[in-house]
Amino acid sequence: MYPEILYFLVPLSFAALYGVVAFKDPQARSLGALLLMATAMLGYNAHPYVRWIWLPIELGMIGLLLLNIRKRRIWNNQAVLACLLFLAMAAASLAVALARGDGNVVGILAAGINVAAVTIAAAFLLADARLSPKHQAALKYFTLAAVFVALSGLVEHLLNASVRVRGIYANANTFAYIVSMGVMTAVHYWRGFIRWVLSAILLVALYYSASRAGFMMVGAFGAWKLWELTRRRRFNLAIVTAVLGLAVLAVAADAIKNRYAPGRSVDAERVIIYRSAKLAFDKHPVAGIGWGQYRYQFKNLGAYRLSTDTFDFDRKRGFFGNREILVTHNDYLSVLIEMGLPAFLVFAWLFFHTLRVALFRASPLKSIAVPLFFGNAIYSLTHNSSNSITFFYFLFLPLAFSGVGLEGVRRRVAAFRRRRALLRGRAQPARAEG
Repeated sequence: MYPEILYFLVPLSFAALYGVVAFKDPQARSLGALLLMATAMLGYNAHPYVRWIWLPIELGMIGLLLLNIRKRRIWNNQAVLACLLFLAMAAASLAVALARGDGNVVGILAAGINVAAVTIAAAFLLADARLSPKHQAALKYFTLAAVFVALSGLVEHLLNASVRVRGIYANANTFAYIVSMGVMTAVHYWRGFIRWVLSAILLVALYYSASRAGFMMVGAFGAWKLWELTRRRRFNLAIVTAVLGLAVLAVAADAIKNRYAPGRSVDAERVIIYRSAKLAFDKHPVAGIGWGQYRYQFKNLGAYRLSTDTFDFDRKRGFFGNREILVTHNDYLSVLIEMGLPAFLVFAWLFFHTLRVALFRASPLKSIAVPLFFGNAIYSLTHNSSNSITFFYFLFLPLAFSGVGLEGVRRRVAAFRRRRALLRGRAQPARAEG
């Protein structure tokens, strides 16, 4: 049994360490750093009392953004606008679901509160990335938060070696997600022996999570780092660390095989989920069933049992047995079936626009924002994190420095009007002479 005291002890220990770090390093003293650390230590914590500690921090950051929302430099941040656009689309889908009267009213209100909180809090972080020269320190020390999470998982493994570790988190997949992101920031920001230590702790914890998505995230990062440094003709410890990540990916095959042992089929459930999702899309292709509502409506979407399924089965209640909540295990699928096709196309445009900016525009965070973007995207293919701040933060981070927001749109419209007026001014004398 995982000791309950660790749910509190791990965040408190990290808070003490971060206090020392902030005292020594002025760059660590920013609200963006505080929110990012709190998200990692408290936002995913499985203990309900710890969640109550997290809530006022999240609301406080949202309030700070709203107090500064009129600043033109914030509205000129594409990343902030992308978060708010997603919020608007999610709210529209929930309003339609509420008007139809076929959804869970409490679930609709809960989803509305959640999506507003996470998108606006992510907008705060992304605005801070643009405005604060200290923001890279927030990402650097995020590594330390991820290491504390990883250590909580290693303690769990020592107590019970037969389970997939999740540490202080609610599930193993989210644990692997944060640990994998920590690997990236450890390699990017830290140097020398400390880089080896931090990376080793994170990679070992990732191994015991047996998360396929986490292994893919680290493998993709290793490939990116090798390409980036080889292109620059720089061969240093970062390359070795990246190769180490790829080696862990290969070694971890044993952990993956254990999940496919005789009598188990870890993907049977997802086949059923996708089948139900298709029925949801067929039912409401334009407005969707409402953001975050699949978890409340999955039992009404025709979940059929497969002959190869090995999950618990209750004959009276169908394939999903006694489950009360189930998620899509795919953020992009959630956008499609919960917000509808038009919103999905807008989201797809945002995604590929961000990808283009990440790859082809220079920015202070390009070397780390690109792998964080890809890691976030890989995880979202097989799991759900779109109910969290980190999903929107890592997804839209490359846009934070694009420099073309509402002010840029205004400038382009004004330039277009000037050109049109100039052309009209030239054309009018010609008509008069005729």
